Amino acid sequence: MGCWGLSGYIVLNIEFWKKKSDAIKWDLRLQEPWTELVNFVDQWDLNSFFEDIDNKSADLVHTPFPVILIKAIKEWKAKHTALPTKEEEKLAFCTDVLQMGKHYQHAHNFQEARDFAYLCYVPYELNSDVKEVFADDKCNNLTAESHRFWVMARAVKEFYKAEGGDKYLPLVGKLPDITTTAQSYVALQKLFNAKAAADAQAVIKHTHALLKSIGHPANSISDDMIIFFAKNAPDMKVIRYSPVTNEFDSTKIAASCIEYWDEKGKWFLANAAAGRFQVDQGRLPGDRNSEQLHDFEALKKYSDALLKELDFDSDALPDEYLLETCRSGGSQIHTTCAYVGGCASQEIIKFLTKQWLPINNTFIYDGITGNSGAFTL
Repeated sequence: MGCWGLSGYIVLNIEFWKKKSDAIKWDLRLQEPWTELVNFVDQWDLNSFFEDIDNKSADLVHTPFPVILIKAIKEWKAKHTALPTKEEEKLAFCTDVLQMGKHYQHAHNFQEARDFAYLCYVPYELNSDVKEVFADDKCNNLTAESHRFWVMARAVKEFYKAEGGDKYLPLVGKLPDITTTAQSYVALQKLFNAKAAADAQAVIKHTHALLKSIGHPANSISDDMIIFFAKNAPDMKVIRYSPVTNEFDSTKIAASCIEYWDEKGKWFLANAAAGRFQVDQGRLPGDRNSEQLHDFEALKKYSDALLKELDFDSDALPDEYLLETCRSGGSQIHTTCAYVGGCASQEIIKFLTKQWLPINNTFIYDGITGNSGAFTL
């Protein structure tokens, strides 16, 4: 309405398989490498490279950083009882990693090893979203009516408890950019792909067993879908929305989530007051009125009542927001509509593809300042 817009979800919950977050958390299993990875690392003898450095310098500076770090962990454990936990220990570990390169410690691969050294001492932990899925009643109590998401989530949980040793999810299998030869990178990627495929097969077996336990045929969920789910297990997330009707009942709104000190929160309150005006008057403030600001006093009464119900200060919604609401008179400015409509269409794509992290749950756009945000109401 006017220079601001609002959109939100009307569904009650969405299960997401792939958040596609910009923040990538690499899972390279450096602290507990599997047998094939250990054998790959053992093929690289850094000491022999230094002994024949004139001929082996290229091999040294193309040693993949995961190899350097796994060797660094082995050397650290030979001198210490555990991996670094204190800050000074972590700094000392990073120094040791660089010193493994001696005069070549400024080479890209040793610099990468230092940058990724945190993977050697930061514990592998389930993120809060996955923990919530595992603890959900729908995950732990499957029925014949259970959605496939919950069946596969339970299968991943069974993998976590069995093959993962109550510590690891199925391996994703992705590698970051690594300074090495193409041949070495491909060989390393094949190792990770093979491990990820083996983990996915284990999840498939758990899924088939669970489907059988609830009276469904094993092929009711395709293997391709299970493999996709297993490889994206760290991204699974369930978002539960409050009913849209809550926004029309001040006793059910999560008032603490309305950032009324910010312009987005003020526009939400102005919209809520205008909604009450529309219910009683059959039109929006300023609409079909030769003097648009004539409705200000009436709108102010609705606003004051709303603020009182939400236990907000009486000045939480300045008059200028109400005056602008009246002045716009329910008009629909094309630029505002285009922006809000574009955001809404993106949310529809997220909902249909079960990918990317969605808005939770009410989105507000201020076309005057170009500011936008979401409230979990």
